[in-house]
Amino acid sequence: MAKKTSRSRQKKIAQLYDRLFKLFMTVAEVAQGIVQTCAPRSVRQLLDLSFFVPVSSAHISGRFGVSFSDVIYQTRLKNGNSARVLFLFEHKSAPPNYPVHLQLLDYIKQLWEDDLRHKRPPSLIISIVLYHGERPWIHKALVEEMFGSMPRSVWPYIPNFRYIAINLNEMTVEDILEKIRPGYLQSLFILLKFARNLTQLGQHLPFVWAAFKERVSDIRARMLGQSTVQYIESLLDMNEITVSDWVKLLPPFGQKAYLEMLEEYRQKVLPEEMERAEMRGIEKGLKLGREEGRQEGREEMLHLFVRSLLREKPEWDDAKIAALTHASQELVAQIRQQLAEETTDGPSNN
Repeated sequence: MAKKTSRSRQKKIAQLYDRLFKLFMTVAEVAQGIVQTCAPRSVRQLLDLSFFVPVSSAHISGRFGVSFSDVIYQTRLKNGNSARVLFLFEHKSAPPNYPVHLQLLDYIKQLWEDDLRHKRPPSLIISIVLYHGERPWIHKALVEEMFGSMPRSVWPYIPNFRYIAINLNEMTVEDILEKIRPGYLQSLFILLKFARNLTQLGQHLPFVWAAFKERVSDIRARMLGQSTVQYIESLLDMNEITVSDWVKLLPPFGQKAYLEMLEEYRQKVLPEEMERAEMRGIEKGLKLGREEGRQEGREEMLHLFVRSLLREKPEWDDAKIAALTHASQELVAQIRQQLAEETTDGPSNN
């Protein structure tokens, strides 16, 4: 039973990391920043990154037991040659149980099949994998990873490719702060790098908060700020640390950044409605002395989070919002219907 509980907890934590990654990656400047910062110069100098747009991945399925969301972006070559250059982004918070090349190759194959269906030349697809697991992970080409023991004379007959590997464990804080300009990408790297060191995460929150604070009127900044607060609260909850105990561990500038972020989130993003929902769950949890109360509060917060995304991004389909929020598609569809009825019948009194 203990092993099953441990696996369940690890899965929830991995899902939490992945959800944050995919939310940030819906912002084109984050993906573009990864290419500009982490792709080899030999690749960057060929690209016209002034054109950098998301590509729908509705036709791509997540096999190998993993999910897939919109993390494909298209750019073009500087020399004007007709070429569809795609960047395929993937995130790993632990070494996979199978070579990641198989997962990437599956996506690449499906993208090429889509090219053929639309009578396009095969796209040039460059994969980028962001890793921040606890254990070391060495990036190798496919042929080395899977067929390294075979004679090199047979290698030409084996499909082979590399991906661009970003290992946050090997990046120092100075690397992140100096090589990546302040903004959403820098914030994402800090949030993932220190996901297992909550004290360090709190100490570096001022850099995260600064990225949202200067653009707080932007819908994307509000959405990412809201998600960041939920991410931090989930990390604390999973580690059985209360917010008040965690804040006490932080230096004054870290405390100030978090409390400002929390205030913005509660007062302006989802106003007092969200705060009341959270407080009802906390109060009920204290009263009952059981998990049920806190769970009810979290479920109410999830409903409000989905409602917020549907209002801000009505063009996103149910599957995408479900993947980003970890709600069920049925719940998203139900809330979408409720919003449609409210729009038709007038504001709800609830």
